Amino acid sequence: MSSPTAKATLLGLGTLFLFPLVIAWLMYSGIIDYRPGKTNNRGTLVQPLVQARWPEPFEQLALEDVWILLYALPEECNEACLEDRTGIRQVRRALGLDADRVRAVYVTRVNLSHPSVQEKPGLDPGALVVQDSSGMLSGQLAEIGGSGIFLIDPLGNIMMHYPSGSKPDGIRKDLERLLKYGKTDPQ
Repeated sequence: MSSPTAKATLLGLGTLFLFPLVIAWLMYSGIIDYRPGKTNNRGTLVQPLVQARWPEPFEQLALEDVWILLYALPEECNEACLEDRTGIRQVRRALGLDADRVRAVYVTRVNLSHPSVQEKPGLDPGALVVQDSSGMLSGQLAEIGGSGIFLIDPLGNIMMHYPSGSKPDGIRKDLERLLKYGKTDPQ
């Protein structure tokens, strides 16, 4: 091999290996600002994550290693409320064997004997209904996104919000992806 060809080969190999490192350093330092424009999730990611503040009696329930679909029940359950409640039930049913890893929780500020809570159409049979008389959790949800369905991770972080009237299929797809990559089973 001649000397100029060897030098060109060496320079080419050096450039090949250093180029990705230089690009990575430029992106890390902020000189090149690249952020993906589109995400695959159907809900709105809550950033930064917010730790859910559960009402006093509810804190005693064990919900570790369970994803929670949380819905704040309005005082009067209208058509949109019934649709959201039915959507949560459909999502849990569609998850099949993974349905045990997802729990539906409804939070209400009214007394649990109130007619809006007792109306069962669309309510998931395995759901928990929690009274938030202090309004602590309800206020927190209102600050994040208002009404709709909230997804809480097994660590208790409110991480996603689906506006009222969201399609259950989108929620299911997000949950399937999270359950697939978020295995908590000891292997």
